[in-house]
Amino acid sequence: MRRALLLIIVALALPATAAAKNRIELKPAEPGAVGLEMSGEYRLQFSLLDDFALDAQDPAATHGQQRWLDQRIRARFDLQFGRYRIATEWDLMTGQLAGDVWNQGPLDARHRDVHGAITPMGFVPRRATFGARSASVDFEVGLTTSHWGLGMLANDGNHDPFFGRNDLGDRVVRVRVTGRPLYGVEGDPDPNRNKLNVSGLVDLVVADDFGAIADRQLAVQGTFSFLWHDPGHCSHGVYIVYRHQREPDDQGKTNAFVLDAYTDTTTPLPFGSIRFALETAVLAGSTSRTLTYNATDEMAIASIGTTGLVTLGVLDDHLKIHLRGGWASGDGNSDDANSQSFSFDREFDVGMVLFDQVLGSMRANSWYLLTDPERSGTPPRGIDGLVNEGAAGSTVFLQPVLQGTPLPFLDIKGGVLAAWSAGDFKHPFYTFRAGGSARNQHNVAPAGRLLGVELDWALKFGGPLPFKGDTAPDLALELLVQGGHLFVGGALSDGSDDAEVINHMLFTGRFRW
Repeated sequence: MRRALLLIIVALALPATAAAKNRIELKPAEPGAVGLEMSGEYRLQFSLLDDFALDAQDPAATHGQQRWLDQRIRARFDLQFGRYRIATEWDLMTGQLAGDVWNQGPLDARHRDVHGAITPMGFVPRRATFGARSASVDFEVGLTTSHWGLGMLANDGNHDPFFGRNDLGDRVVRVRVTGRPLYGVEGDPDPNRNKLNVSGLVDLVVADDFGAIADRQLAVQGTFSFLWHDPGHCSHGVYIVYRHQREPDDQGKTNAFVLDAYTDTTTPLPFGSIRFALETAVLAGSTSRTLTYNATDEMAIASIGTTGLVTLGVLDDHLKIHLRGGWASGDGNSDDANSQSFSFDREFDVGMVLFDQVLGSMRANSWYLLTDPERSGTPPRGIDGLVNEGAAGSTVFLQPVLQGTPLPFLDIKGGVLAAWSAGDFKHPFYTFRAGGSARNQHNVAPAGRLLGVELDWALKFGGPLPFKGDTAPDLALELLVQGGHLFVGGALSDGSDDAEVINHMLFTGRFRW
């Protein structure tokens, strides 16, 4: 049977910090002082989404969610005592509260198929670490999240996207040792002594895009990384990772290497500033989790992905022009012994409709079709990897965004996303049934590689609250209204002359501390 190829990639990085922190001094700020840092967010969201068909044979088979309400409480506490610290972070009562549920099955990590906010699945630990720090060495052990660079491969789900939402994040049980080799040179202190960080890490993966302990997938990985970080000016880094993953019931294993390089520089200009950021990753290895007729024992992994961002800021950054883009390699022949498909992290935002909603739902529905015994008999090995929570993969995209803050309490963004398939778009089930000829979800030959053009916009009202005491935390109250309007491209069209438009509206209220 022709199989949809599964890319196993490594999602690992240096530990992320919370987006905002508030420090309460329990003693005067002096060496060895004890302090508590607290941060968090309550988020309430209401979504409106046009329904759309997913199965050419069953017009009633749609994604199912048109109106729904969900919430999230994310809370973090860091206790510092001298050179030691204890950190914990939780997602509490997180998930859907009311409204339509997703009808594409239970494999979705966001649990969109149930009202799960007030159930055990709505309580997710994200951090529980113990750490110690000296002048030149930092040590940490415990459950933590990961973020690296632009979040293309490792993403903690704690960074605001340009458009849309963030929900998950990569979680690992980690042992990390970070050294600062330039610290402590003789003579005058080197101004760069804290900028170079060299880290060694060993992880047991709790949950990421391609493995989860809850699904009895055992993944361990080791990393050696370099990071040069000059706050407000530049960050440059590289990490090398080896990952070994075993599937439950001896259903295959994966051994993969990743080399990820990242650079991010902000340069002042006479009229503002300009930022250049680039991240590129190369993956290589082998897997037996997914096989084809021409690879009955294992498949070779060889793929590449890159993303870049240029931001021009003027008028004291009250006006910003962003240009984003990316390329994730595709697989031109899914019947050979090579897997060349690359996927960005599921929390790396590429618009808010095309990938997160349409293609994410389509991949989940493919799992239904390929596991239906009346259609395909024995399901292919690794078929659960098709469900990817809307991660963008095997694609080329370009997204210019204009952002302005005309008033202190108002932020406006508007952007256009154009995305193409990196190769011929192939629906896993209908392409197999057509003997390998490319077919889309409508069981027609794709008319080109354009997946779609999406118009996105966002309005954010509010910001920090005006009152604050000496020991009171910073508080912020915000309302976001976002819209995404997808004009479906030829690769996903049904072959008719009627243009298909899919609209998504997202209303978000959040209280941050």
